[in-house]
Amino acid sequence: KALVARRRNLRLELSRTLRMLNLAAAEHTKAANFAAKSMTKAAKDAAPQVAKTMEFDSVVVAARLVCNRSEEVHALIKDGIQLGVREPELRRYRLAADSEMRRVNAWRTLQQVLAEVRTSDIRRLELEPLMEARRRLSKAVNEALEAGLPEEQLEAAILERLRLHNTVEDRRGAVRVYCRIRPMVAAELDAGEVEVVRRCSALTVCVDGAESANSLSGSPKADSLCGTPSSWGAAASFQEFGGGCHSARFVGCSDCQSSWAKATEPGGAEDRTLSFDTVWAPGSQEDVFDSMKDLVQSAVDGSNVTVFAYGQTGAGKTFTMYGPPPEKPRPKGGIAKGPAGASTLQAASGICPRATDEVFRIIGRNKARFEFRVSLSMVELYRQHFIDLLQPKSKKSFKIRNLPSGEVVLENLSETVVQRPEDVQRLMRSGVLHRHSRNTTMNSGSSRSHVLFILKVQSMSRSTGERRVGKLLLVDLAGSERVKRSEVMGEGLREAIEINKSLSALGDVVGAIARGEKHVPYRNHELTQLLQDSLGGTAKTLMFVNLSPSLCNREESTMSLQFAQRVKGVINRPARVASASK
Repeated sequence: KALVARRRNLRLELSRTLRMLNLAAAEHTKAANFAAKSMTKAAKDAAPQVAKTMEFDSVVVAARLVCNRSEEVHALIKDGIQLGVREPELRRYRLAADSEMRRVNAWRTLQQVLAEVRTSDIRRLELEPLMEARRRLSKAVNEALEAGLPEEQLEAAILERLRLHNTVEDRRGAVRVYCRIRPMVAAELDAGEVEVVRRCSALTVCVDGAESANSLSGSPKADSLCGTPSSWGAAASFQEFGGGCHSARFVGCSDCQSSWAKATEPGGAEDRTLSFDTVWAPGSQEDVFDSMKDLVQSAVDGSNVTVFAYGQTGAGKTFTMYGPPPEKPRPKGGIAKGPAGASTLQAASGICPRATDEVFRIIGRNKARFEFRVSLSMVELYRQHFIDLLQPKSKKSFKIRNLPSGEVVLENLSETVVQRPEDVQRLMRSGVLHRHSRNTTMNSGSSRSHVLFILKVQSMSRSTGERRVGKLLLVDLAGSERVKRSEVMGEGLREAIEINKSLSALGDVVGAIARGEKHVPYRNHELTQLLQDSLGGTAKTLMFVNLSPSLCNREESTMSLQFAQRVKGVINRPARVASASK
C-alpha cells in the first residue's frame, strides 16, 4: 500500500512539474518572440552587435527556468524508475522535457553564434573565415528549426546568414539567384487549379510531382477546368501583387489536362527540391528589396551591379522590378508628372524606384565627403531594335561597345542628369508607358520587349580628388511563352518568336559559362551582348527567377528553375571602376 501511495504521489508531482515546465516554455516563447522583433530590426539596420536589452534578458531568465523545470522532471523520472513505474508511462514526460530542453539549447546556441558573427568585422575577414562563420550560423539555424523554434524567432539569424552568404558569394564572384513565387490568381482558384510550386524554406523551392499533385485535389474535373470560353476568358488580377498590376487568364482545358497527364503518368514527374540564395512566396516588396540593397551601396562605391528578372510571361517580373503599372498621363502625349517633393515610394513600389530612393539616401549621407553626379538612361530592346525610352522619337542608331575596363555600353544612348528621386520617377513612368506591351490569353498587358534601367553614379572625393564611376543596371526581361498557349498571331507571333530567340541565346551563354567553355556565344544576340559584363564579366549580379505556382504552368516553372540552377554556376570577376584625379 505504501508503494502504491508513493507511485500515486509521484505521478501527481510529475504532472504538476510538467505543467510548470509548459508554462515556463510558453513564457520563453513569448519573451523570445518579443525580443526577436528588436533583434530583427538590428539585423536589418546591420547593427554591429547584439544589444543587451531588457527583452533579451527576460528570454535568458525564462530559458533558465525551463532548464530547471526540465531537470526536475528528469529527477522525478529517476525516482519513478526506482519505484517500478513502467517505462511507457514515463516516456511521455521524458519526451516533453527533452523537447523543451532542445528548443532552449538550440536558442542559446543560435544567440551565441549570432553574437560572435555580429561582433566580428566581416569586411576584414578572409574568405575561409567568412565561409566558416556562414557554415556555423547555417548549422545553428537548421538545428533551431529541427528543434521546433518558430521561424519568427529566427528571422534575425536568417537575415545575418543571408548577409554572410552574400558577402561570401561576392568575394567568389558568384551570381546570386533569388526565387520569387507569385500567389495563385482568382481565375486559377475558381477553376480548381492546384499549387505545385511552393516555398519549402527560406532557401528551398519544392516542385510537387505526380503523387503530391494527386494528393492535393485529384485530377481536375472537366467541368471545373474546361468550362465555356467565357468562363476561361475572365481575367484574374494578382491581388497580392499590387491590385491588378498583372492579369492572367487560362488558355483552355487541353493544356491543363495535358499538364496534368504529364504530372500524373507513371514516371512522368517526381517531387523536386531546389536550393537558391533566397526564396520568397511572394514576400513584400520592401523585404525583397532589403535582401539586395547592399548591391546599391556597391554601385555608389564604384562597382558595376546588375539585377535582372527572368521567368515565363505573367510570373510577376515587371511587378518585382517596377511595381504596379503607372497611370497613363492625362494630357495627350504628355508625361505623367507628380508634385515636386511628393513621396516616391509606395508599399507596392518595386526594385527600380526603391533602388533610386536608396541611391539618393546614400548620397545625402555622404555629400559632405563626396561630390556626386547621377544620370539615368532607359532603353528597350524590341525585336532586335534598340529604342531610347527617354527619347522614344529619336532616330539615332545605337551600337554596343566593350570598354577596356570590361564594361559594356550602348553608344548614342541618352543620359539625363537627375537631382532627386522624383526626377527619376517621372522619367521612369514615362519610359514604362512607352514600352511595347500586348494582351494575350496568358497575360493581360504582356511585356513584349526587354527593358534596361541604367543609373550611373559618379563621385569625387573632396579630400583626395579620387573619382569613381558605378553603374546600376536593372533589367526586366520579357517573359518566355508558348505560342500555343498565348494564342498570339501576326505581329504578336513575331514578337513571341523574337522573345524566345533572345532568351534561348541567353540560355546558351549561361550554359557555356557554367560548363567552363572557352568560347561563350555573347554575339549571338543583342541581349547577350548587353549582358556580357553581367554574366561572366566584371559586374556583381543578382537574378530573380519569377514563378507561377499553378499546375497549368508547371512545365514553364520547371524550365525557369533549371535555367536558374545553371545561372548559379556562373562566376564573375567583380571590379570597381575608379580613375585618378585630374
